[in-house]
Amino acid sequence: MNKLCFGLLFLLIANDLFSNDFKNDIVYNGNIILLENPIGASQLINFTPFELRILRNMIYAKYNYRFRRSDLREYFSQFSWYKGIEDNVEKYLTNVDWKNIKMISIIENNYPKFISYNNEKMDEYYGGVRGLMILGWSTDGKLFYACTNLTRMYYRIHFGIFDIRENKVIWDETDPWGLDTINYKRDTKRIFEYVTNEYNIIFTTDYTLTTIYGYDIYSKINEQPNEPYVSEFFLEIGIKNESTAIVLRNIRPRDPYFPNSSGDYEPLSENDVGYLCIKSPFNENLIILIVIIPSYQGGDIEGSITFYEIIGIDLNELDINNGTAHNSR
Repeated sequence: MNKLCFGLLFLLIANDLFSNDFKNDIVYNGNIILLENPIGASQLINFTPFELRILRNMIYAKYNYRFRRSDLREYFSQFSWYKGIEDNVEKYLTNVDWKNIKMISIIENNYPKFISYNNEKMDEYYGGVRGLMILGWSTDGKLFYACTNLTRMYYRIHFGIFDIRENKVIWDETDPWGLDTINYKRDTKRIFEYVTNEYNIIFTTDYTLTTIYGYDIYSKINEQPNEPYVSEFFLEIGIKNESTAIVLRNIRPRDPYFPNSSGDYEPLSENDVGYLCIKSPFNENLIILIVIIPSYQGGDIEGSITFYEIIGIDLNELDINNGTAHNSR
């Protein structure tokens, strides 16, 4: 039994070290050999916005692109392989390069905002700036967020309380005022006071990116026939290792097809989905997995749009041996 426990502990530690080594080797040590292979979304779950920007630009830097931004030139100049002598390197980019740029951009362009309720940028958020805001946490495992598309709401802010242990939204309210700035500010102040008193939310911008020890995150598209109607598509999100796989959530994308650069519609694929893994600032065993899903909105609001799904994981309830997650749904 002691050998089994020691082996499991070694697996968890080794996985975390490997994840951090991947980031450190590429971003901070400039190991461009690792860019020759496709980068999986699960390898980016603990990257900061700065690290994502460096990683994306490193794909150009490895072909010695001469950056206009001085900070990028200075950063890559620390590596002996960087010469910075090419004005146009797109002709050198491989299919793997383009796929990696796309994967990195999905997360980089849709990175959640961590902001305090009294920050002046909250005024910029009214009226439907698209994205996810992490506004606060409670010491007992609740997350307070604001989003314009988590529940398919457009141009109005949707506030919610997500219980990480229960893995579900336990309270939500949508701003009813749209572009009425005065009523918006009055209403949000009321909401902030309510969640503070009712759910003991602490407004903090502190957060820690993490991994799920011993597991990789995976996604796959499942098609469910729905005769005589069009088949339905579901996005399965889970975690896996060499011995087991655990399904965390089945998501039905709003639109599983979206236009590509040629104007044709193509289906959503596993490579179009990004993740971020964030640890509660008050309990290291409570984690939220943010799933970033690009989609397309037709009609009056035609254009690209990103949906977010939040999945709660309690590491204390994750049964590695039996391959189950007691708080999954």
